[in-house]
Parts: sequence; structure tokens; C-alpha cells
Amino acid sequence: MNKHWFDINEKIIDSHHMAIIMTDLAKNRGVEPNKLLKGSQIFYEDLNQKNIKISSKQIFQIITNAQKMVPGNDLSFLIGRRLFPGNRHHLNQLLMNTCHFAEMIRLLRYFQLSLFPYLYFNIEHHLQKTYFIISPAISQNIHIQFFQEVLSTAIHNSCKWRMNKTLPFHFYFPFERPTNIFDYEENLGQQLHFNQPLMMIVIDSHWLSRPLDDSSRLLKMQNLKVCRDLFHQSSSVGLLQFIAYQLCQNYQLKQDQVAEILELSEATLKRKLKQHGTTYQKLIDQVHSHQAIFQVFVKGDINESIARKLQFSDLTNFRRAFKRWTGTTPSQLKRIAG
Repeated sequence: MNKHWFDINEKIIDSHHMAIIMTDLAKNRGVEPNKLLKGSQIFYEDLNQKNIKISSKQIFQIITNAQKMVPGNDLSFLIGRRLFPGNRHHLNQLLMNTCHFAEMIRLLRYFQLSLFPYLYFNIEHHLQKTYFIISPAISQNIHIQFFQEVLSTAIHNSCKWRMNKTLPFHFYFPFERPTNIFDYEENLGQQLHFNQPLMMIVIDSHWLSRPLDDSSRLLKMQNLKVCRDLFHQSSSVGLLQFIAYQLCQNYQLKQDQVAEILELSEATLKRKLKQHGTTYQKLIDQVHSHQAIFQVFVKGDINESIARKLQFSDLTNFRRAFKRWTGTTPSQLKRIAG
């Protein structure tokens, strides 16, 4: 049976993707490539000569180095602008020939490992709006904001590239308004919201089904076949994303049951989660809190229905858990949402 998840140490990520983009951008700003790659066990000559597979841990090391060495605060945005379209002809052709935005999103999710394995999104719909709720796929580490900036810019830029116009996205970030707000406005537009309870990208739903008249079904099908052959491991996702999917299907799963699904011992699972910057309880809290916050903050649902959906035994336990997740009560969050 194929393994549908990977951990922080597995060399499964295409180096001709973010690693090369980051290294070349840093080089353009005067940072010697092998200095940027120090500690990652990667050498610039290797990146130039062949397409090697690297681990997310190695990517994290390069980002750590870049944030110390590369001048300016816009590296994440520059990477996002180069991510889609990238240097992969068949994937570019596939995305360029989707018949509407919704199909493009489906392909981005299907080829997540090849395009952007670091974060994933769940999709919710409410009152003619579509919400992309963003979560860490591999690790709960210090680079989450960096990846959020990259992905937001990549989606904004790729839709502009594909549709030849800027779409009216709203971006909700779970951190304070940054000092480099100009970089955000230049790359993401003016609809920016900070200090939010969830990382979300929001757009009016009618944009998802708007036809793209320049698409070619024949080119799409030809390149889809090639991409499936080239990126045969495309169904693999990061460990945290895989576990979150299991929890979404069954909120009552215990740690030993998840370890069995992963074909790991419970002790090994605990050790891996520590390496990925989290614990099993924190993952449960993330899945529960994202569901609960969306229901409260966006939909304004009553506590009883949310508690029942999340399989809480009583309302008091739900309120107590919600306060622990968010630092506020459901009623207070509703007032903030307006």
C-alpha cells in the first residue's frame, strides 16, 4: 500500500521549485548561494546540475538563513510571484487551460506536493462567498507567516496571470498589522485584515465558476496525463495535514488509533509530532477550533449546534474549550465579527 503522507525529514520535495527560486533571489541581492544553503546539506552546484529531492527540514533551514542574510522584508512576496507559473511546462499548460477558477483550485490541491506542500486549505461556502481556511501541512514552526505570505501572493498573482485581471480577494491574517504593510498592499491589494482568528482567503463565489474562454480542453487533458505520470506521488501530503484529515472524519479518534492508521507505534508518532512542532492534543485543538471559529465568526451559529457538531458532551465543556483556543468566548467573538 502506498504511503499517503510524508514527514519533515523525507526527501520528497522538488528542489527546482522553492529552493532554487529562493537561492537565485538571494543571489541577486548579494548573498553568496552556498552561504544561504549553509546547514541544509545542499550545495548550489547540485541545484544547478540536477533535479534533486530535498526535505522540508532543509527548506526550513534555507528560510532561516534567508531571513538573517537577505536584505529587505519582501522575499516571501517575490517567491510567491514566481511560484505560479513556475518553471514546469506541463503544469503551467495544465493550469493555463482550466475552464474556470474552481477547476484551477482543484488541480492546485491535487498537485499540492509538486506546487506548494507546506500549507493546505479547507473550503467553506456561506452567503455566496467562498472561504479558503489555511492550515500548516507539515510543521507548526516559526516560518508559518512566511509561508502564508508566499501562498497568498502566489494565489493572487496566478489568478491575475490566468484571468488577466485582479480578483477581489480578501486576506485574513492571524497576526498583527506588519511594519512592511506596503509589501502586502503592493502584492495583495487593499483588502487586508489582521489580528484575525483564522488565516483565510475569501472571495465572492461567482468568480469560481466564471468561464475562461481561452482554455483548451484538449491541451488540458494532454497535460493532465503527462502531469499524472511525472508527479505520480502527488497524493502525498504532510504529516499534520494527513492527521487533520483523519480527525475531520472522526473527531473522537485517539492517538493510538491514528498511530495505527499511520502504521507507526504510538511512541514514534509522539516523537514525530514533536519534530513537527506540535502534539496530538494541539492538532485536535486546531481541527476543532477552526471548525468552531468559522461557525461562530463567519456564520454566527448558536453554541448548541456547534458543540453538537464537534461532539462535545455538554455546552459548558464547549465554552471552556473555545476560551482556551481563542482567549475569548463565542459571544465575544460574535460581537467582534459584527
